[in-house]
Formats: sequence, structure tokens, C-alpha cells
Amino acid sequence: APALLDAMEDGTIAEAHLVSKDRTTKSALGAAKLRSLVTRLDSALGVARIGSDWCVRSGRLTVGRLRFNKKSIALASPLLQRFRITDNNGSISTLEAFFNQGRKYLVTFADPTIGYGDAGLYRDRRILGNLEGLLAVLSPDPALESASSEKNLDPGANAWASASLFAAIESKIVQGSSTVVCDDLGDEWADYVHLQPDDNPPKMVFYHAKHSKRRHKASASALQEVVSQAIKNLGRMTPNASELDRKQVVWESHYSNSTIPRIRTHHSYAQVVHDFTRCLTNPYVEREAVLVVNALSFSKFKSVIEAASSKSPTGAQTTLIWLLSNFVSACQEVGVKPRVMCRP
Repeated sequence: APALLDAMEDGTIAEAHLVSKDRTTKSALGAAKLRSLVTRLDSALGVARIGSDWCVRSGRLTVGRLRFNKKSIALASPLLQRFRITDNNGSISTLEAFFNQGRKYLVTFADPTIGYGDAGLYRDRRILGNLEGLLAVLSPDPALESASSEKNLDPGANAWASASLFAAIESKIVQGSSTVVCDDLGDEWADYVHLQPDDNPPKMVFYHAKHSKRRHKASASALQEVVSQAIKNLGRMTPNASELDRKQVVWESHYSNSTIPRIRTHHSYAQVVHDFTRCLTNPYVEREAVLVVNALSFSKFKSVIEAASSKSPTGAQTTLIWLLSNFVSACQEVGVKPRVMCRP
């Protein structure tokens, strides 16, 4: 659901239609109605056994049922089949196909050590024993309380909106002799790349930001996309020369529809590459992946940990724990320090 909301906001979706139950007619679906449906799906949905079916439900609404294939789990939904979306290239897809093709969901079970995601079933017996460790990864930041957007740019802007996640990140890292690059959009490695070659030890930090309007909840769905993005790009923290060369055109440009330079410190592209090289060739370099999310607060996650410790977490809480555990484990496997900037 977060990916679809993003596509709606950036104009990737050209139009949407609702097909009648008998499939004979279709009516245009306005952005407000589509957003209302997607927002309802942008949460932890319950699964109930009804007869032989495992039904996916949002309140009293049955969204569909889980289809257990030999090697995968899919969502079968006559309801979502009726919603057709057309992208800017003219390609038409149903909402059901959108979710299944992109594997844009995570299935958790009564046993919080088991989870299904990215077309694989996993079991992590360490989860319940590492709950306090998850809390230690969180870094509360009061600036995220007032963040009303991710960047909120007007055309031609020369700075991020002051009450945005990007502004909050830059207030922390654009200082001293460090090198900062905004790599958001396209084939991005991170929203921000922060190099500190003169520190002892030197540091490389990748920041991945995601804003959510539903910040009053510890939203697992809001975290799913940014966790996937961070894990996918862990391998980009050791780029070779050709990979850095391919970044030159982007990094020497301005951010889309703005006058904001992507290199956020007073450095040339050549200096950025030089600082990358200094970090990569130092055997003591520390790498860190940071999630910046306003959908999570330290105090509320602490209550999630307490519920899990007493073995009474809700489905949404189990999903949240699974996502953060997956992020932490993936980082540790490649020697990267995990951190999550969140609300207090």
C-alpha cells in the first residue's frame, strides 16, 4: 500500500477504474476514492479461518483470501480484481496483481518467530530473545515530531521544507568536513550518503527516509517499504570504481524540479569519489544504515516490546517486530551497524 500511495502522489498512475461485479461496465475512480481504499489497506490486516479459507479482513470487510501455493503465498481477491489502474505508459493492472507481483506484503503468524515475505518463508528463533536489542537500535529525535512531509518541495525550490524529514536529516549531518550527497529518486543507493573519512574511525552512513501521515500509530506498513529499500542497498555500501562513475551525472545535477544541488556540502564530484575511496580502503571504516521514520515512536515501540515479552503481541505488533528484526539481522550479516531515527 505505501508504494501505491507514492505512485499516486508522484503521478505515476494516470487513471483508475472500478469494474462492475458482472464485469460489463466500468466507472472512473477519482483520486480521493482510490486513496480512501488504499489507505484502508495500509495497515495490518487480520486473517481469520472461515471454513477452509484463510480470509484477509479489514474490520468487517473481507478483502480476499490467502492462497497457499507450493512455494509461495498469494492474495486472491475478487474485490481488488475489480479495481484497474493505468500507469503513464498505458499498462493496465488490477490492484490484486499490483500487490502480488510486487510482493508488497508480509505475512506473520501466531508464532512471532515465523514470517513470510519476498516469496520466502522464514523462521528466526532469536527474535523473542533479542527484544531489548531492538529497543537499543532506536534513536529518538524530537525533530521528527514536527515533520509534516518527506521533503515537500515547490517547483524551483532552493531548500527543503523546514518541517520535513530531509531537513531534519541535513540538520544533523551537513556540517564540518564531512561529505553529504542526496541520492533520492531513480537508481538510488540511499536518500542520503554521508561520508566522514577524517573521523577516527572513518564512517560511511546511508540514510533511508520514509514519512507517514499516520504517525499516531506504530505503523508496520509504513516501515515495510523503507526496510526493504535499506536491505536491498546494503551491498551498495562497498561500490567499485565503475559504480561510482555511473553516479557522476546524477550527483553533479540538481534535485528534480529544484535548484538544490545533490552534493549538499561544498565538494566536487571528484572530492566525493576521493572520500569514498578513503573510506573504502581503510580497514577500520564503520558502516551504518539508518532508517528515518516518523511512523514509529520510541515510547510506543517500548510498549510493543513489553507486549511481546509477555507473549501477548497483536498481529500488527508482531509484524512490526519482524520487520525491525529483519533489518537488524540483515545489517549484522554484512558488518553494518543498524539504527532507526524515530519520534521520542
